[in-house]
Amino acid sequence: EESWNALRSKITEAEALANQETPDANVVEIMKRELSAKIAASDGSAAAVEEAIHAVEEANGIKQGHLNQPLRVAVTGTTVGAGMSETVEVLGKEETCARIARALSL
Repeated sequence: EESWNALRSKITEAEALANQETPDANVVEIMKRELSAKIAASDGSAAAVEEAIHAVEEANGIKQGHLNQPLRVAVTGTTVGAGMSETVEVLGKEETCARIARALSL
């Protein structure tokens, strides 16, 4: 329970960081509604995942790269690590989407 609370806290911090650049965007809702669907519809390659992230950012007026941190926290539970596109490719799109859903349900 404590580790899930810490994860939720990191997601909230990452969302706040992303929202500093896009105050009207609700990053958690965008991740739930759009990013997971785009990742799931992709072929799961790093290039396709990067394209999906950029498409969601552009469609929602989010500065390029600002979904990476909330996505990283939701998927890995940490704020540091390898590139997100590569991380998603290694984990697989199904596992990534499951982790996003789990993290955002907390």
